[in-house]
Amino acid sequence: MVDTISPNASFSEQNQEIVTNGEEINVYWTTTEAGTVYYKLKTAEGNFIPAKGYNSKTIETVGEDLIGFNQTVYGNYELLLYMQDKVGNPSVEISQKIRVNASPVIGIGEERSVYKGRDIEIGDGTVKNTSLLEVSHADGGNASRSLKVVVTNT
Repeated sequence: MVDTISPNASFSEQNQEIVTNGEEINVYWTTTEAGTVYYKLKTAEGNFIPAKGYNSKTIETVGEDLIGFNQTVYGNYELLLYMQDKVGNPSVEISQKIRVNASPVIGIGEERSVYKGRDIEIGDGTVKNTSLLEVSHADGGNASRSLKVVVTNT
């Protein structure tokens, strides 16, 4: 009997975008058969990693596995993956969308003076202790608990 059935591959979060703030994450996927998985990344600039062809990984057992994602340039990425079972039957190529968030920017207005030991007034409130600052993203991205203030005057 000859195996003519194509294997299936799927990402664990295939139907939703994965969002990161530039930290390394794992992208999980599963297959229905042992074989070889081929994958490449379309970068935010539209290039591919690797530039030609695919990376490959031999899979001996059926189940969940992962690919590390460590891109830090903000933008939209797409991880493309397909597999071939041990007799060469290919799956369809699947994709996982990944977004690296840009760091939030907070404008405090023009002609503000900031001196050591003084409060920083932002909007209609005063931030006295930046460790208590809550930052959220309107697009539902992950929030940071830090605020960086760059003083440009000397």
